[in-house]
Amino acid sequence: MRRRSAVALIALGLAALTLAGWAKSPGKAVYVGSYRWTSAHERFGGFSGLELSADGARFWTVGDGGILALGQFQRDAASGMITGTSVFEPLILRFADGEATHDIWDDAEGLAVADNGDIFVSFEGIHRIWRFFVSCFLAPACPSPPDFGDLQYNSALTALASDASVKFVTLL
Repeated sequence: MRRRSAVALIALGLAALTLAGWAKSPGKAVYVGSYRWTSAHERFGGFSGLELSADGARFWTVGDGGILALGQFQRDAASGMITGTSVFEPLILRFADGEATHDIWDDAEGLAVADNGDIFVSFEGIHRIWRFFVSCFLAPACPSPPDFGDLQYNSALTALASDASVKFVTLL
């Protein structure tokens, strides 16, 4: 337990230092409105990771059911409020051999999109970060840092961000 706390404090400290370096004053956030997104897809829901394009028109999101959805917002021209979405069929996240993630393997939480379009997803059931190549959406086998094994089940790697050189920040 003491080791887990130490790992969490170190990670939090590194995240704070990294975020302080990125911090810019973009201006005050302004509430525009709410939109309820629905779908009949069996794995739909439980979304926890969201990335927006620089212009706010396109989005990527991952969910607890092991899916990645890519879409585009329709917005009211005057208010900027979201009025609808165009969503491609949600993609099921898959292992390198093509098998769909399942059970404790599909609890996708965090999301980061690299400049080249590759997608990085953090998972909290079995703690790991996978890279999905934009060309095929299959995750190659990637080793996880040894300390990931010390993380508490279902409560870590809940957010993910990366910089231009694909260095990651995550929350425990």
